[in-house]
Amino acid sequence: MANHYPSLNPEKALIWRIVHRNNLPWILDNGLHCANSAVLAPSYVNIGNPDLIDKRRHRVVPIAPGGTLAEYVPFYFTPFSVMMKNIHSGRGVPQRRNEEIVILVSSLYRIQELGLPFIFTNAHAYPDWTNYYRDMSQLA
Repeated sequence: MANHYPSLNPEKALIWRIVHRNNLPWILDNGLHCANSAVLAPSYVNIGNPDLIDKRRHRVVPIAPGGTLAEYVPFYFTPFSVMMKNIHSGRGVPQRRNEEIVILVSSLYRIQELGLPFIFTNAHAYPDWTNYYRDMSQLA
């Protein structure tokens, strides 16, 4: 079977974050911040599911460094996320055109180089059955 997306692999560990284009100037000036941060953009345009965002405030992360999901900035391991499909269709969130969306790209290796704490999961982070990891060797 042909690999049509060779950039999506554990060796690169690329990660994607979907944001509204109006948030980009603030992000460039202030960086990315989690939902529970004391530093929040005054006119942030939310494109996520508000119910899920609220649930993340109470979902405990079962491995170190711990905390709740709202204390982490969520990223995806693919630019083809279910959330992006929901944004395009308006399912559970306000519908947005591609022109309104910016996809930020980095890698877990860069996050590690910067000394930032991180975790990753084998599926959506919210369900109880999801497995959590912090060791890059477990990225498969």
